[in-house]
Amino acid sequence: MSKKILHKINYYFLEYEETEKLISNFSSLFGKDFAEELNFQNMKNIEKEEKKEADDEADVIDEKINQDDFHELYKQIAKETHPDRHGEKFIEEFKKANEAYNTKNWIDLIVLAGELDIKPPEFNEEVLELIDENMKNIEDNINSWKSSLAWQWGMVDDKEKEKLKKKFRAAMGIKEDEYKEFLKNLES
Repeated sequence: MSKKILHKINYYFLEYEETEKLISNFSSLFGKDFAEELNFQNMKNIEKEEKKEADDEADVIDEKINQDDFHELYKQIAKETHPDRHGEKFIEEFKKANEAYNTKNWIDLIVLAGELDIKPPEFNEEVLELIDENMKNIEDNINSWKSSLAWQWGMVDDKEKEKLKKKFRAAMGIKEDEYKEFLKNLES
């Protein structure tokens, strides 16, 4: 496997983790700052289905990949991290490798190999295509998060937030007159 692909996997993996943490914080902030608007929307849309959640990170690589494709890599990692050889020094890495191998989370295994400076084997074309497809899915998730209202809300300066509330309500499909009526009803 070329270093270029390994770096690409590492980049997307780190970008995904960082973006996932940020969107979680931003979504929480957005939920708090727009609690009334969200409550209003929920009351208007009771019959609608819940929003589809982002793909789970565990959906990392297609089932077409045979576990044997990664067995050698796993053995190399286990050899470099096994507690019998290194004591507690690499215990977390050893556990992570076992988890990744047992759950067929090949991206985690590749990333761990990179962190340990273990050269992954040359994968066949099918495996490389699936890795590229997975990187595209991760990139799509990141872009989706970054285009959400919650992300935009989290990135905006506090001074600008009050000005943006009306625009965000409009983007959420909330009509100001209906919303004001809703707020009046809440107060009474």
